[in-house]
This record gives sequence, structure tokens and C-alpha cells, in this order.
Amino acid sequence: GNPDVYEFRVNGADMEVNIDDALGDATFEKRLGVHAPEQKGHDIVDLSAPNEETRTWAVDVTQRVVDITRDVFAPRFETDHEPQIVVHPGGITADYMERDSIPEMNKALERSISELDTDGVQLLLENMPPLPWIYGGQQYHNNFMRADEIVEYCEKHDQKICYDTAHAKLWCNYADISLKEHMEKLKPYIEYLHIADAAGVDGEGLQIQEGEINWQEIAPIINDLDVPMTTEIWRGHEKNGEGFKKAAERLKAY
Repeated sequence: GNPDVYEFRVNGADMEVNIDDALGDATFEKRLGVHAPEQKGHDIVDLSAPNEETRTWAVDVTQRVVDITRDVFAPRFETDHEPQIVVHPGGITADYMERDSIPEMNKALERSISELDTDGVQLLLENMPPLPWIYGGQQYHNNFMRADEIVEYCEKHDQKICYDTAHAKLWCNYADISLKEHMEKLKPYIEYLHIADAAGVDGEGLQIQEGEINWQEIAPIINDLDVPMTTEIWRGHEKNGEGFKKAAERLKAY
């Protein structure tokens, strides 16, 4: 295929190598997306952490990604569009959900975003699933799942988002609510899409049509959005991107 955006997923280990050397002389006539790391080493990059040491470390990691995007990736992309950086808000707890802590977490997130120098890039927060798997164990997200909460944050801080269909479906299954209604509420704030299927409350990254999303139902919303879109299929990069290509082909039906 011929995608209109190339997304670089920057993992924690990638930040310790010379990305410039790895890219060589490559240039691209594409839009640029960058996915910031959710963890570095064995530490979660938690911009919503009430613990100040954890939060400021997460800000430092995220700022390094912004700097890499501006200095290393962006000069290679011949496009009039600003680079878009997808960031997970954090808000993860190990043993149970702490929903009462959401206001405190979002205040910490607000501080974190305000401390970042994002000149020349667009930073997008991503909606989260309820029960992420981290280091092989299940943990708990708290903020940035409910549509009303995300709308309130976006309105207050003029924030835009990356909407992840799999994350959203898992939350909607968990909360027993409609994915279509969730997506419609957040549509005005969506500037980027991560597309994958999902099942149950923790099965994400599934191939299109192999999970529980009713694609016919949400396709009109997706088609009405003039934003970059990438497929996030588990192990989709293997065999020269076979999983990503299959997802793109299946999405053409809608």
C-alpha cells in the first residue's frame, strides 16, 4: 500500500541509540507520526502520576521524544503538516482501579503537559483501555477512558487526541456502553486514529473483523474524519507488514 503517514514507535531502548545513523539519508514525502514510549526500562512513563518524582521523570522522557521528533525525524519529512506525537497519559495502578484519584491524576497530567516544550509539534493524548498488560501482568488504567472526562479535559486545555478503536472498545465492553456513542462524543477532538479490533475487556490489537467491533456502525464516523490513520495489529509488522496490509484491505470494505 501507499500510506499517507509513517508512524515511528519510539521505545525506551530506541532513545539510547543513534536514530539519525539508523535512518541514513532517507527522506519521505509523507506525514509524520511518532508514538512515545509507555515505559522505559521497567518504569512506566506516567504523566498522570501523583508522585512528583515519577511525574517529572515522565516529563523528561516525553520531552526527549519531542526533541528527537523535531531534530531527527521531522527534517526528513517533506510535508506541510506538523509532526504528531501520540502520548499515553499514564494513570496506571498496579492492584486495583483508583477512580476516585482521577481528578488528582488529571491535574498532574495538566502540569506535565504544561511543562513540555512542544513548539513545532502537535502532542496528542490517547484514550486508554481498562486493563492493560504490562511486563506480562495485568494492571489498571484510571483516567482517559470515559468520553465525558476526556471531553472535559480537552475543552479545558484545548487538547486533541489520538483515538484508539481497540482501547475504546475494551473500555466500552468493561463499562457496558456503546462504542459508537463513545466515538461520536470524542469526534470533535480526534486528530489521529489508531485502528484495531478488540474483544472482551483486555483483548486488544486484533485483526480487523476478528474481534467484536461493529465496523459497519463506526465506519461513517471514521470516514468523516480527515485525519491520519494507522493500523495497530499485534505483530502486524512481521512478514514485511503482512498484518498491517491485511487490516488496510479489510477496512476498504467500509
